[in-house]
Amino acid sequence: MGKHYWVSLLCFFLLNAVGTLATANYLPQPTQGDSSEEFVESVESEPDTRMFEGVIESQLSEFLSQFEDLHIPALPPLNINGDDQYSVSLALSDLNIRGISDIDVTEFTHTSEGFQENRQDFQTFRMKFNKLYLDVGTYNAAGHLLNLPFNGEGPMSLGFINLDITIDFTWDSFEPLYIGSCVADNTSKYDLDLQRMQVQFDGLNEGTDQGQLINIVLSSFGPDIIDYLEVLLNSSLYQAVDDALVSILNGVLSCPNNEEQFDISEVPVIIEDLLTSFLPLHKYKNE
Repeated sequence: MGKHYWVSLLCFFLLNAVGTLATANYLPQPTQGDSSEEFVESVESEPDTRMFEGVIESQLSEFLSQFEDLHIPALPPLNINGDDQYSVSLALSDLNIRGISDIDVTEFTHTSEGFQENRQDFQTFRMKFNKLYLDVGTYNAAGHLLNLPFNGEGPMSLGFINLDITIDFTWDSFEPLYIGSCVADNTSKYDLDLQRMQVQFDGLNEGTDQGQLINIVLSSFGPDIIDYLEVLLNSSLYQAVDDALVSILNGVLSCPNNEEQFDISEVPVIIEDLLTSFLPLHKYKNE
């Protein structure tokens, strides 16, 4: 099993699921004018899209439900060192992902703007994971966080509560019912928001109150971690993520301009870049 197999798999599932949405044959047609001089400003089919969101949500939830309780036997040990601020040695086994199908699709909006002969078509897709958890049967950890040493083993869980993901992109060409439509390169934008993160290590610094303190401190980092991830998706990781999104969507749509197909084998490379961007001061390796 690859070093970041479970993370890579989750990213691919999400990208693939978003791609399936555009094939629905009940999506709204863009507003068409009778004259090339007619100006279309922020035209949105709001009543229609509200109805479609429920259908899309149902389909996406059904698609993701096959990955509920996805089991990963073990991940390779992870060693992280950040100068004198933190040092972590962590091994995880018997992992399960749950809550991946507990989603709300809160927006699926098509917007047109500009003169008809040079109009631009925009798409916004927004979904929220209500409670997304990674449950770990057994962890083994040792190290220190600031001046607080820790060690322990036992079960743990990592939860993301109300993780909101918004993806915006521009159409290179747009056709009714999205058949033959093309997503434009380098137009996607990503917005992430997290209400809170829950971290629970059972048996950490057992016999003291320090373990619970570490759980509270780590949990408080959740929104900041997600905000930083958003920055990475829109900066250093942008090209790789945009290439993947455009390739998958245009492949599903049978876009006539689609020249490349996304290679799933590239996902671990993206995740590797993500981890090194998150932890620029540390060295980590598999053992």
